[in-house]
Amino acid sequence: MTSHLVRLFTIGLLLTVVGACTNSVRSTETTPDSDAIMLVTMGEQARQIAQRELPDVVLRQIDSNADLSEFTFRYTDSAATKEIDITGAAPNVSPEQWSAQIITLSPLLGWSQPDMNLQVLRIGPNRVARAITTHWSDCKVRFVHLSLEKNDLVWIAWCDTPQGTVSGTMSNQTGMFQPSNAPPAHIPITATPAP
Repeated sequence: MTSHLVRLFTIGLLLTVVGACTNSVRSTETTPDSDAIMLVTMGEQARQIAQRELPDVVLRQIDSNADLSEFTFRYTDSAATKEIDITGAAPNVSPEQWSAQIITLSPLLGWSQPDMNLQVLRIGPNRVARAITTHWSDCKVRFVHLSLEKNDLVWIAWCDTPQGTVSGTMSNQTGMFQPSNAPPAHIPITATPAP
């Protein structure tokens, strides 16, 4: 009888521990960053604007500026023959003041890919920027980019260091930052007209 009670107590204790671990993993996995929530909202607004020009839009990627205050949502039609870019500042500018631009020559055209489902986005651009500037402490974020890779939303960040531009990725599923193994690259200087 005593051994039976010890077994029941042990099983109950194990189930409690496993349940607690499962709940803590779930809460980490399901709690999105506040800027991820903001990006999802902006994405819904951008899609409505894009659908005025191209009814069957598919979200292909999202790009930001260096200080993460402006985002460009890049959509194509489902056949990937036209691109429409919707740019908006977050969260200060109303969608009525966002810009829309149709692009007919783009690397996004000519290949189809599933629509990015922003509803599953948990990791926001600020976490990605923090990760790259933590890894390379002397860097200044150039921009971050979100795209769909192998059924996962993946962030890519670029950062300027004194040695050149470096990059890294962060999976939306795992939240792990992976610095690129490539050496720092020097971005070519853009020619400017002589005065």
